[in-house]
Amino acid sequence: MPFILIWRRLARLTIRTPTVKFFPSYDFRPTRLSCKDRPMNEPITLNDRMERLERGRNQWRFAVVVMLLVGALTFLAGSSASKQAVVDVLRAERYIVVDAKGRTMIDIGVGKNGTPVMDFNDHNGKRRIVVGFMDPAVPSISLLDTEGHERIGLKLHPEMGPSLGVVGPNRNLRSLLGLSQDGSSTLGLLDKDGNVIISIGVDPEGSGAFRLRQKDGKVIFQAPSRP
Repeated sequence: MPFILIWRRLARLTIRTPTVKFFPSYDFRPTRLSCKDRPMNEPITLNDRMERLERGRNQWRFAVVVMLLVGALTFLAGSSASKQAVVDVLRAERYIVVDAKGRTMIDIGVGKNGTPVMDFNDHNGKRRIVVGFMDPAVPSISLLDTEGHERIGLKLHPEMGPSLGVVGPNRNLRSLLGLSQDGSSTLGLLDKDGNVIISIGVDPEGSGAFRLRQKDGKVIFQAPSRP
């Protein structure tokens, strides 16, 4: 086939390439010379069309490379953020949890005796619950009134065993429930001055006892009675 016919067929070809929507401000379609760029009487040659096709291919390659780089950076940033979100060990001397108004609600730290302590505050910022140690060997939970005084205390002594005490407004113990290491349990009711008035107990063998005292400590009734 004569070369002139091949050239004419190629001249009638139209290359259609869709515009990439990822970059609205840039058109990746091959550039076409306008009437201002080329004289009216100068025909479009095969070299011109090949040059346009090559420019279009280069533009598409640039777009693909950019998209691959953006995807890789996004993946690396996501994986790095996920690794940073997981903390195996968090070390501090004190932690404070506040509410939406900035008021301290929970305070976790180390007490004066060198043991851990955790305080829970009410909506007025007053300490109402304390979880910690009376000393290094006695863990305790204390419920406080609005004045900050302990009213209920739960303690576990290594030698005396567990105990639950209720304290009066004058900070004196009014009732005490305990369990000794030998298995005996005791309930004591005290007056406002801290004197035991009523005591009820069960010994390790399962026998019960009841004792009633006067304010001065004198026993006025007990069961079973002494032989």
